Amino acid sequence: MDQRWERLPAKSTLDGIAAVTGQPYLTVLKAVLRDTGYLDDQDADAPAAT
Repeated sequence: MDQRWERLPAKSTLDGIAAVTGQPYLTVLKAVLRDTGYLDDQDADAPAAT
């Protein structure tokens, strides 16, 4: 498994951050994915695949 996944916080932690900051969960998740190198700004701004 890619070691970057080990650096991701648990979903409950991200839910808490979203609640405290007043940001949507998806915004918090995108920030974490950028910080760990999974997304760049262009990826994060692209619409989700359906």
